[in-house]
Amino acid sequence: MKKINLLLKSLFIVTLCLGFSSCETEPLEGEFGKLNPPNNTNSGSFSAEIDGVPYTATFAKAWSIPTLTTPPGEVVQINANDGRISNSMTFMIVVEDVNMVQLSSYPLSITGLGNNDFWATGAVTFTEDMQSFETPVTWATNETYGGTLTITEIDRTNEIIKGTFEFNAELEFEDDDSPKLISVTKGKFNIPYEQGQ
Repeated sequence: MKKINLLLKSLFIVTLCLGFSSCETEPLEGEFGKLNPPNNTNSGSFSAEIDGVPYTATFAKAWSIPTLTTPPGEVVQINANDGRISNSMTFMIVVEDVNMVQLSSYPLSITGLGNNDFWATGAVTFTEDMQSFETPVTWATNETYGGTLTITEIDRTNEIIKGTFEFNAELEFEDDDSPKLISVTKGKFNIPYEQGQ
């Protein structure tokens, strides 16, 4: 495993060196379209404590997508990042047998997300920042370790969603028999919410 990590690190550094050495400055030509800003440009707020250490995201947003199930449901994904390379948190809620996500509490575990295990595997993940070109470390909820996300407000007109969360997550792909866990507490968010068609 150490040899594979060393090989991957070496390949990454060589690729970076080749990429930077082959760059040239060229002027841009042509016409460029203008981006249409979203209805809500507010970045909102997203914070928690991870094993007692404060975590504040510099960017957070939620998206909703209708499911193709009968009866229809909705998938809501919340992404947050604190501005570092890979220090991010992602939530996925699947609501089956209703038309929309409601003001309610949702389990953050595979067993709490209905019958669709494909969606359920991404209930919550937290990926820690890379240090010295190390592989990012990912923590995830599963059948044994989970928590709750509570939606306290959904403003579909102004596209804002608010809520709270807390959960325990296990280190993914750990070879050790005893699980390594993190505890995320005091989580709260008030963020932009984009509705899919």
